[in-house]
Amino acid sequence: MKKAQFFLLCAVTILSFASCKKNDTAPRIQKTYLIKKTYTNIVENYYYDNQNRFSRMDYIEPGFTQYTTVSAYDANNNPTEYIVRTSGSTNVSKYNATYDAQSRPVTIEQRDSINPTTYTLRITMTFTYAGNKQTRSTFNHINSLTAVLEYLYGSDGNFQESKFTNIFGVHASSSVWSGYDNKNSFEPLLPHIVRSGMLPSKNNQTIESYTNVTTGVVTNYSATHVYNSDNYVTQTTYSGTTNPLVYNYTYEKR
Repeated sequence: MKKAQFFLLCAVTILSFASCKKNDTAPRIQKTYLIKKTYTNIVENYYYDNQNRFSRMDYIEPGFTQYTTVSAYDANNNPTEYIVRTSGSTNVSKYNATYDAQSRPVTIEQRDSINPTTYTLRITMTFTYAGNKQTRSTFNHINSLTAVLEYLYGSDGNFQESKFTNIFGVHASSSVWSGYDNKNSFEPLLPHIVRSGMLPSKNNQTIESYTNVTTGVVTNYSATHVYNSDNYVTQTTYSGTTNPLVYNYTYEKR
C-alpha cells in the first residue's frame, strides 16, 4: 500500500512540474500602445518606458514643439508629476496629480517657472464624481476665478453630454454625443493628463452636436472610422467642418 502511495505521489509531482513548465513557456499576451497621432499639419508622438508606462509626449506643429515628460508615478502607474517644456522658451510648467482608488484624477496642480528652481502655483483643477457625471473645476490663482466643465457618461462608458461654464459663471457651450461605434477607442490607451484629467470614452464617436450658447450657433459633426484587425481606429474623418478633418493613429504591440 505504501509503495502504491509513493508512486502516486511521484506521478502527481511530475504532472505538477510539467504543468509549471507549460505555463512558463506560454506566450505572453501583447498589449496595444498608441505611438502616434496626426491631423492637419500636427504630429503627436507618444513614448513608453521599459516598464511600458506612458513616459513622454511630443506635440509638434510647424515652428512649435511642446514636450511633456513624466517624472513620477503612483503605485498604479498613474503619472503624478510631469514637466512641460516648449521649444524656444526657457519657461517650464510642472504638473502634480493625485488619484482616487479607481485611478480617476482628484486634483491636478500647475506651477510655472521662469528658472529651474522656483515654481509658482498657477492653476488647481479639482475633479468630483457623482453617478455618471465628472466635474472639473479649474481655479486660477492669479485672478481667483473658476471655470467648470461637466461631462456626463452613459452606462456604456461613453460621453453623452458636456457643459462648460466660463470664469464669469456664464454657461458658454454644450455638446451632445448621440452616436458611437462598437470598436476600441484610442483614448483609454493614454493617461488622463493628455485630456487635462477628463475620463475617456470606450468607443469612437460618430455623431456630435456642439452649441455655442453665447451666439446660439449649433454645429453638427459626424465621424467615419477605419479600423485595424484589433478593432482599434486607425483613421477618423470628421465632417461638419469647413474642410473634412482627418486624424490618423499608429499603434504598436508590446
